Amino acid sequence: MKGRVRLIIGLIAVAAIAAIASTSTPNAPRRTIADGAAAPPMVTSRQQLASDEAHREAVAQTSIEDHGRFRLGIVELDDQGRFWNRAQYDQVVADLRRVYNASAGVQTIVFVHGWKHSASLCDSNLACFRELLADFAAGAG
Repeated sequence: MKGRVRLIIGLIAVAAIAAIASTSTPNAPRRTIADGAAAPPMVTSRQQLASDEAHREAVAQTSIEDHGRFRLGIVELDDQGRFWNRAQYDQVVADLRRVYNASAGVQTIVFVHGWKHSASLCDSNLACFRELLADFAAGAG
């Protein structure tokens, strides 16, 4: 490859939530808009997420976060392993294909969050994973 290697990370974070009475995280989709469609990808940054509440609210509904050097795709499943919204999966897979075809390839990391966590934008498991992806992308450039 010529020049600087561009790193694009595709991630399908499977948000399979354990529905147990004692859990404080209800088993419900987090990343869908009112009509059930997958929201379009949104350009964002960790700095914007930390400082702009309106931006956070908009990103919280998207299935794909575009952070420039990496992309974070969310596919949510119910406690039986069924899609909450098949459009999320279709959108993330189409985005992976588009990025793959437009670049030298895609590095894909699949992340399944821990028990009592969700695909909520500020969920601690997902926030830590977003930081890990940013560090990984910065080191690969």
